[in-house]
Amino acid sequence: MESLRFTNAQMNDVLVWHQDNDTSNEEAAVYFLTSYPDVWSQWLSDEARAKLAALL
Repeated sequence: MESLRFTNAQMNDVLVWHQDNDTSNEEAAVYFLTSYPDVWSQWLSDEARAKLAALL
């Protein structure tokens, strides 16, 4: 959890998208994952990064 970081602008983008599109929290999480792979990829090991990227 120490390496988990994102900017206020990134969080704001996700929250605005979530509200504007009336989506579930899970859909907002997928939006974050597909919109910010450069951010979340830094949080994971190489193996986990590859597995999640393959799912997306």
